[in-house]
Amino acid sequence: MFHFRINRIKISDTKEYNSSLIFEPKSSVIKFINFITTENSLLPDMSYFLKTTDISQKKIVLRQVIKKVISTRIYKEINPMADDHTLLFGTPGYVLYKSNQVPNNFEWQFIACENDQDMGDEGQMLENIVNDSNFTNFTNYLAGSIGKTDNPSHSAAVSIARYALNVTSRIAQQNHNALLGISYTSLNRRQHYIYGGRKKERISDLTNNVFVDYSIFGYDE
Repeated sequence: MFHFRINRIKISDTKEYNSSLIFEPKSSVIKFINFITTENSLLPDMSYFLKTTDISQKKIVLRQVIKKVISTRIYKEINPMADDHTLLFGTPGYVLYKSNQVPNNFEWQFIACENDQDMGDEGQMLENIVNDSNFTNFTNYLAGSIGKTDNPSHSAAVSIARYALNVTSRIAQQNHNALLGISYTSLNRRQHYIYGGRKKERISDLTNNVFVDYSIFGYDE
């Protein structure tokens, strides 16, 4: 058994301004898009992607792989949330991920945005990614990097999730939807939860705006 829980979230600045009521606290809907990848995840088959040398074929295959990866996203909406507000999920916490097996590797990536659009829509996210100006470069990067790893499917899923969040963050800012935070967390059992447990408080995202408390509980059945 393995549980990954969010116990508390704090956002310093929601970047939402109330223009009509100057003295009223700001508040806004916060949308979290999470990707969690382990070796126990339903991972994509990258064999043909690595085998073919035709870049157009690689892109066709990669589109299907990306669709599979983004279908695993975990979408969480918090409504509303004001500046410096701390959201508590109680003693049990909010279970973001659970599995029957304790994973040896655990990758958690998320983006937090303030927006009025459904940034978590699967179809729109897929189109945004494959139409991104850097998609060809990403395809070549993926082809050259994952084949050198012990588990190409796992490496591909992690890289695709990161690319998806980077593309989403750029589009959010272009559409004047504030990017509140983005984070990449890479854990492994040997270093971080060798005995099945781990608790961390006030873990900052890359922008130093979002702070998260999380806990891990796991044991071999």
